[in-house]
Amino acid sequence: MQMATSMVISQIYGGGGNSGAPWRCDFVELFNPTSAPISLTGWSLQYASAGAISFTTVATLSDPPIGPLGAGQYYLVQLGTGGATGAPLPTPDATGTTNISATDGKVILVNNTNTTVDLVGYGKANFYEGSGPASSPSNTKADLRSGDGCTDTNDNSADFVTGPPMPRNTSSLPTINCSNVFTATASAVNLTSTASALTATANSNLTATASAVNLTNTSIALTGTPTPTITPSATSVPIYSPLSLVINEVAWAGETSCNSHNSGSNDEWVELYNPGSSDINLSGWDLNGVNSDSTSSGNFSIPLDPRGTIPAGGYFVLAENVSVFQNTSIINQHDSRLSLINNSQILQLISPRDTLVDTANYTGSFYWPEGSASPNYASMERYYPPGGTIPADSPAAWVTYANPTASSILDDCGNPVHGTPGQKNWAWTVTETPSPLPTATKRPTPTYAPTPVPAVDINEILARPGSDWNNDGAINNGDEFIEVENLGPGIANLTNWKLSVIPNHGIGTYYLPSLKLNPNERKAFFGSTTHLLLEDSGDTVSLTDSYGVVEDAFTYPAVNQPDDSWCRIRDGIGFWRDGCFPTPGLENTLSGILPSPPPPQPGQEAACQLPDIAPSEFRLAECNGVGANIWNQKYWNDLSGQNEYAVPDPKSKWETYIQ
Repeated sequence: MQMATSMVISQIYGGGGNSGAPWRCDFVELFNPTSAPISLTGWSLQYASAGAISFTTVATLSDPPIGPLGAGQYYLVQLGTGGATGAPLPTPDATGTTNISATDGKVILVNNTNTTVDLVGYGKANFYEGSGPASSPSNTKADLRSGDGCTDTNDNSADFVTGPPMPRNTSSLPTINCSNVFTATASAVNLTSTASALTATANSNLTATASAVNLTNTSIALTGTPTPTITPSATSVPIYSPLSLVINEVAWAGETSCNSHNSGSNDEWVELYNPGSSDINLSGWDLNGVNSDSTSSGNFSIPLDPRGTIPAGGYFVLAENVSVFQNTSIINQHDSRLSLINNSQILQLISPRDTLVDTANYTGSFYWPEGSASPNYASMERYYPPGGTIPADSPAAWVTYANPTASSILDDCGNPVHGTPGQKNWAWTVTETPSPLPTATKRPTPTYAPTPVPAVDINEILARPGSDWNNDGAINNGDEFIEVENLGPGIANLTNWKLSVIPNHGIGTYYLPSLKLNPNERKAFFGSTTHLLLEDSGDTVSLTDSYGVVEDAFTYPAVNQPDDSWCRIRDGIGFWRDGCFPTPGLENTLSGILPSPPPPQPGQEAACQLPDIAPSEFRLAECNGVGANIWNQKYWNDLSGQNEYAVPDPKSKWETYIQ
């Protein structure tokens, strides 16, 4: 292996927004492996399909606001999207709109003198560095440069591995010091170009000794050292691929409280798991906590015990307190720096070469995807079907411990632990199977659901629309909507499920059509279809499954502004909040661009902006057209002050009146 000596392309992902994609947009990640800042002003990122012979600029680069890109920093270029699937990327440092192939293509990084600094061909690309292109990625896999971006032998096939896409930007921590990863002499492979167009015959390869690759219709020799000289470091440090060691279980809420030396919330623990066939020594490994809100709370870096070794198929439990369990032998390492907060925190597992191997709650957005606090204090367990592949970190990769049988592991207070520290996850022992159908004479015996099951929740409610959200050319109650989302790893069949509104001042129940939702798929049901009336003054909305079990319900209060929805952030699993921007069928957000208003039709009245809670007399006067009671003496000339109209205000203990 050889350490990179100039800016490199460190990651390529082209499956953004496609089926199964963890991220909504394609991206290319760049990395500065040197020990000095590099100015990217005037640089460009260019792309070509697998068989093409010329490149097109897809993004123009510039320095971050704080100046040139620092040593060990990443630079994220966001590109196009193939759909609405996946989470938004971390804040990009540069953007473009081009879609790149998820499986086959090539990317070059060009500096401000039109010199090609780096080339990566992947899949079936006809241009590449070295002996062959990087492996073909997919909708769920990215091509990642080994050593967290530090490796560069000028051989794409050797320098890249496929793994879960992990986009990093200039704000990502920790920064990488490549001198700690490699000690090597720099090779002199120099890809030079005087223009951005790469033209060559379809079977031309860019190799260390190639001399006939035409970059500007002129033969330019590529010179280099055929066999780089490597100075080995004193101790050989293994290279670990993503998910070679995983964060397997997180008890972010701690355990129960019972006495003066047990505060409960300080009894947090994390379990690691070795899914491989070889033992892993923990010398040089770190577990980091990063608060995505950029506050100090929840930030830590814990070196794992260098004396510790996790055998193949074995576990390692790191706890904040040594006395969290009555059986202290369960704990492999305790460290008071372990501080798990209830929101906006990311766990990162870092290998001895400073490579990010795994994460938990990778977006750091609001709350942990699973687990629970009081009263159960249930852990968050990694789930995959028995014998299956361990999934990359995502909301669907975790479930809440829910074993109906009390655990034999007791906490310091003597209560059964709602988790499996040092043992096989409870979630691994269950398989998703359909529940028995009820008969005409007898309901099925209640059983604990064999989680993980399709978990369908109400995700967003818009009760007072001010825009044409259902695109029917009108703004009315038909634009109200209720959105549901499938959070489970399995497909959810919503046949005979129903949405209900209480109190119902019209139709109170809507039976969902024969509909199946894929994992993380959302569906918005508009009032124009359901004919459910969502009162601006507040209602209770419930989602009931085909067995009559209420799967989710939410009561929203009076809505004071149009286009102000109630939503969960994070989607499906976070707390409800108001002030959301309506996003039917898309990920919830707090801001956005309103759709253009529909063109007025002849004789069409403007949408009434008064809320449903306004007295009917005011709605009649203001919303029924010019001349319809608008000059009624009752509203304008009554000086006695006797006509007062009460306006409900659930946020005040005092009554409010309009005269």
